[in-house]
Amino acid sequence: MLYEVRRLPIWSIAKVVFFVTLITGFIVGLFYGMVMMKFITLLISSYGFGEEALKEYSGLGGFGVFMMGVMFSLFISVSATFCSLITAVTYNLIAGWLGGFQLELQELPPERRP
Repeated sequence: MLYEVRRLPIWSIAKVVFFVTLITGFIVGLFYGMVMMKFITLLISSYGFGEEALKEYSGLGGFGVFMMGVMFSLFISVSATFCSLITAVTYNLIAGWLGGFQLELQELPPERRP
């Protein structure tokens, strides 16, 4: 059987992309925050501010890592959702004029169906 994808559902694409990138962005943002906090610690100690400066700002490390995860995930989620919406709208316009992707599908035999 030959099928053609003429239109992509914009709202469902936006929901899926936003939530997937929100979760993965938070995980990547936490890792990025930990790396940045380590880099800042090395930077402070290399400029000779000493142990006093590190002790003074050590309480902000966990909060900074968490906020880096939150801000990174929000930025990535909004950016990726916006880009995917532009892509879906563009595909819908072009598929309306030229036709969409054609898929050749084969029906599964009854023993292989879930």
